[in-house]
Amino acid sequence: MRKKHDPPKNIRKTDEHFRYFLFEVDRGVTNDVYIHKETQKIESEDEYILNKIDFIQDQYNPQMVVVEISPLGKWEYNALKRTGVNLFTELWKN
Repeated sequence: MRKKHDPPKNIRKTDEHFRYFLFEVDRGVTNDVYIHKETQKIESEDEYILNKIDFIQDQYNPQMVVVEISPLGKWEYNALKRTGVNLFTELWKN
């Protein structure tokens, strides 16, 4: 149990850059879901998101897909990972 004067242990330090994302790829009839933990510092969030969308669309080419990106918390990411949701890195294997 945490004492009153102890700082909380689950607060992220300012030098950590972990960001968690959920990518949902709408293929029309079916959806594919991927989760991703970004460990590099994201300089421009808009550019980062556009690059990820372009990469996903290139992987599904010539099929037309719609990509939605949502931020996740660490606990959500870990829960989805435990349930067997595909990791974003699996797109490189295809």
